[in-house]
Amino acid sequence: MQEMIEWFRANPDVFGFIVATLIFAITLLLVTFRRIKFWTTLILLVFSLLVGLCISNQNRFFNWLEKPVKEQSVAS
Repeated sequence: MQEMIEWFRANPDVFGFIVATLIFAITLLLVTFRRIKFWTTLILLVFSLLVGLCISNQNRFFNWLEKPVKEQSVAS
């Protein structure tokens, strides 16, 4: 399991695409069978887009969080 997690972290584009596609497919199935309404569909599709983008760009987020903050000295 740990190897799979490390592979997904090494290949975030693939993982992001898989998660976004899965949410998108489930949303389409629910709409097809008339289990959810338009606004719920819209929210799920926007969520799918955001999750895919966040997962695909997770390396940028981790690098941004790891940067040390420069301390500023206050002159008296």
